[in-house]
Amino acid sequence: MKTQHIVLVGLPGVGKSTMGKALATATNRPLVDTDLRIKAQTGKTINEIFAQQGEETFRNLETHAISKALESPTASVIPLGGGAVLRERNRQMLQGHRVIYLQASPKTVAARIANNVSARPLFKGSDPVVKLQELLNAREYLYKQVATDVLNTDGMTFKQSTDALERLVFADPVARNKISQIMQAATISRQREALRRVDVDGPRPYQVLIGQGASAQLSHTLVELGYSKSTQIAIVHPRLLSTAAYALATQLVQRGWNADALAVPDGENAKNVETLAGLWQGLGQMGMGRDGVVIGLGGGATTDLAGFAAATWLRGVGLVQMPTTVLGTVDAAVGGKTGIDTVHGKNLVGAFYPPQAVLADIAYFDSLPASVARQGLAEVIKCGFIKDLRILELVADNDAQQLLKGEVLTQLIERSVKVKADVVSQDLYEGGLREILNYGHTYAHALEKLSDFSLSHGQAVSIGCVFAAEVARRRGMLSDAEVALHRLLLSKAGLPISRPDNLEVLGWHKLREVMSSDKKVRGGKLRMVLLNGLGNPVVVDDLDQSHLRAAHEALAPGSKCR
Repeated sequence: MKTQHIVLVGLPGVGKSTMGKALATATNRPLVDTDLRIKAQTGKTINEIFAQQGEETFRNLETHAISKALESPTASVIPLGGGAVLRERNRQMLQGHRVIYLQASPKTVAARIANNVSARPLFKGSDPVVKLQELLNAREYLYKQVATDVLNTDGMTFKQSTDALERLVFADPVARNKISQIMQAATISRQREALRRVDVDGPRPYQVLIGQGASAQLSHTLVELGYSKSTQIAIVHPRLLSTAAYALATQLVQRGWNADALAVPDGENAKNVETLAGLWQGLGQMGMGRDGVVIGLGGGATTDLAGFAAATWLRGVGLVQMPTTVLGTVDAAVGGKTGIDTVHGKNLVGAFYPPQAVLADIAYFDSLPASVARQGLAEVIKCGFIKDLRILELVADNDAQQLLKGEVLTQLIERSVKVKADVVSQDLYEGGLREILNYGHTYAHALEKLSDFSLSHGQAVSIGCVFAAEVARRRGMLSDAEVALHRLLLSKAGLPISRPDNLEVLGWHKLREVMSSDKKVRGGKLRMVLLNGLGNPVVVDDLDQSHLRAAHEALAPGSKCR
C-alpha cells in the first residue's frame, strides 16, 4: 500500500514551508522541503539556478525532488514550490496523497513576503501584488485540481493559520468535507457582498456584478438563474485566454457542471460569419439544447460574437457575459447588442439579445497592458460627456496611471455601466434614446474600418468624440472651452485626439463614404449624436457638409486644438 503524504500547495510566499514545519511537529512527521533538497543537491539557491540555468532546469530538478519525496515509505509533510503544479507529471504524482491548498489573496501574500521579495526570482522587477495576481489567474485552477482540501488563510495570523491547518488535518474526513463546503460557500457569499451591483431593467432584466472575484460567482449565478447541473455550458473565448477559459471550465466541472471551452480568433478578426458558423458547429457537437448556456469570456469582440451565437443557436439559449477588458465591460457586455462585421461595415449583422447576467471581474484587468486597459477609458469618458459629469471630474482629478487602478477604476466602471444601464433599460432596441450611446462612434467606426481594424475601437472612439465636439462647435452647440475639455481629458487618459498618420492617404471623401454606411443613416441622410452642452446629447440629421469636413481637418495628425 502506497504511503500517503501530506502535501502543501499554493502561491509562493503563502506560508507553505513555515506552516509545514509546524504541522510536521504537530503530526510527528518529518518535513521534506523540496526546495531545500534542490539547494542541498546543487549547492545553489533557487535564485541562482533561475539566473544561471533558467526556469526549465529548475523545473526538472523540482520534478525529480518531488518524485523522491513521494517515494519515501515514511509518511511526511511536503511543502511544494508555488509553480510545482504547472507540470502534468507533478500533478499526476500527487494523486492518492493528502494535498492541502493554502489559499490567500495576492495582497495578503504580498504583505507576508514584503521583507524577502528579493529572494524570489519571479518577483524581480515586478509589483508583487500584480505578479501574484497573474500567478493566481494562471495557477489557481491547478491548485484546486490537485487539492483534497482548501484552507483560506486570509485575515489570519501565522498562529491562527497553523492552528486551522492542524484542525483540518486531524478532523474527521466526512466532517472535514462538510466544513470545507461551508467555508467555501461563506467565502463566495462574502465576495459577493463586496461586489458592486448594477441592475439593468427592461423586457429582460439582469444584474451586472463588478469587482475583484466576480468570476468566482459564475456557479452561484447559474444556480440563481435556474440552471441544473445537467446544463451544457460553452465558454467562448479568444485563443489568448485559453488558459483562463480552461481554468473556468475546470472549476465548473469540479462543481458538477457540464462545461467545455470553444476558442475563437483574437479581437475583431473573430467577428465574421465563418467564425460564427464554426461556433454553431461546436455547439452542435456539444449537443447543446435549449437549456444550454453560452459564456462570453473576453473583450468586446468576443462577447459580441458569443452573444450572437447564443441568440441564433436554437433561436436563443442562455447567455452570461464575462468581460475581461475595461472596454468590453463598459461597452459591449452590457446592453444586449450582439453581432458580427461584414465587408460593408462594423456590426451590421446582429441581434438585440440581453445577457442573463454580467460578471465583470476586475482581476482580469490587472494583467492587461496599460495601453490596452486605457482604451476602455474612451467609452468611460464618453459616458461622462453624455450623462454623468462626475466621471469627467474623476478623470480630471487623477493621472493616467491612477485611472487604471483600484477604487478609481472600479468607480469609473460602475458609473459608466450605470449610464448605459439607465439608457438601455428605457430603450433596448435603439428606437430613440439609445442612440446617444453612439456619441463619437460615427466617425470612429469609419476609422476602424479604413484602418482594417489596426486602430482599436477605444482609440477610434476617442478621436470620434473630438470629431463630434468639433462639429458641435461649428453649429454653436459647444463652446471653445468645452471642445478643449474633450481634448484635455482624453489625452490625459493617454488616448489619441487626432488621426493616425497612416490614414492620411485615404482622404476625407473616402471617410465620408464609409460614414454613409453607418447604422444611424436614415433615408440616405447621415445622422450624428452631438452635444448641445455637456451632458445633453441630441441626434442631428441636418448636418452641414462643410462643418463635417472642417472638423475632419481639425483632427489632422499632430493637431491639438483648432
